[in-house]
Amino acid sequence: MRRARAEHDGFADVLRDRGVTVHLFGDLLAQTLALPEARTLVLDRVFDEKEYGPLATDHLRAAFETLPAPELAEVLIGGMTKREFLDAHPEPTSVRFHVMELDDFLLGPLPNHLFTRDTSAWIYDGVAVNAMRLPARQRETVHFEAIYRHHPLFRTERFHVWSEGQADYPSTIEGGDVLVIGNGAVLIGMSERTTPQAVEMLAHKLFAAGSAETIVALDMPKRRAFMHLDTVMTMVDGDTFTQYAGLGMLRSYTIEPGWGTRN
Repeated sequence: MRRARAEHDGFADVLRDRGVTVHLFGDLLAQTLALPEARTLVLDRVFDEKEYGPLATDHLRAAFETLPAPELAEVLIGGMTKREFLDAHPEPTSVRFHVMELDDFLLGPLPNHLFTRDTSAWIYDGVAVNAMRLPARQRETVHFEAIYRHHPLFRTERFHVWSEGQADYPSTIEGGDVLVIGNGAVLIGMSERTTPQAVEMLAHKLFAAGSAETIVALDMPKRRAFMHLDTVMTMVDGDTFTQYAGLGMLRSYTIEPGWGTRN
């Protein structure tokens, strides 16, 4: 982990040396959580009684509410065990809490936040904050929703929002399946993580805004080895792609604007 951090910091420094502004996700989240409305959005969504039960939810939410923004961002990303919680807070009167082992995660870590391109995908003049298919990644979407709604970098900027975050579930799409290929076209892989209905919903919003003219959807194998389109196909030039040899020929669907409001 230390080596990975050092390599990441080195890469960020190389970018900065070349005049690139680097935004670290943890910093953006901490700055966002300093804003009361953003903190409320995140805590209300994370501490839900369907997850923690009616006896523990309010107790846990109140405890996390007291954390300074940088510390709250750290535990939301890095997680917290029951033992770590009890080191700083009294135990709630809760069956859900009591049956946990001390080293069970009260709040699971989000290591896949590393793959930021899945949860947040910029497509032409707007952003899709995506509903994630697997529960282990669904809290990531909440963080991005808060950042794009409330962080000063984005709050007053004008851009389209192509999706409604986790509210779109079970219609799911992940940014690793979305390839913006230019000329008003978007190539989307329908993998095990991206559903056909999500492709249709995204296409409708892009067309309504006049931001895209063609969506090409590829029917990919629903296997982990083909998890995302960008793991098996890469655009290397305006008209050139590299493709994993084992991918083969895929069935494709072309979606274009129609005449009606829902066509």
